[in-house]
Amino acid sequence: MNQLIFKLFKFRSFSLISIALIAMSAAGQTFKMPCDVSGSLQVGSKSTSFRHQTVEVEILTMGRNIFMKINGDSDYQMQASSLVTEDYSGVNLTSANQIGAKRTHRKSGSEYDIRVERESVRLRARAEILGNDKKTRIELEGPCTIPK
Repeated sequence: MNQLIFKLFKFRSFSLISIALIAMSAAGQTFKMPCDVSGSLQVGSKSTSFRHQTVEVEILTMGRNIFMKINGDSDYQMQASSLVTEDYSGVNLTSANQIGAKRTHRKSGSEYDIRVERESVRLRARAEILGNDKKTRIELEGPCTIPK
């Protein structure tokens, strides 16, 4: 009887560990790093500069898809992914020189592009939003720090 209980316990704990590992790999793990960026906003022919700010960049890969998000004040928030959906087309821009993603809204044509250069660890992000017959362009750029 004790051997049967031991075998059931052993099988059950192995199963729970396996399920946990599968769930962790399926969910992916988000890499976060701070970046000191400055930005500009261009509406039509008028251009305005944003104040310098530290933002957090989140990078998540799942399979062949990459998801990138910039967290900061509302002027600095942006996200892009290579995921293709009914509303968005996405492109994985990752190469030997950079990690990146580009997302385009199919109906409006708005684009979001986030890239981090591998060697210099420099963030470059761009958003082109079309609305009210004017194109609004937001650009962010600055160095990032790899957490230790």
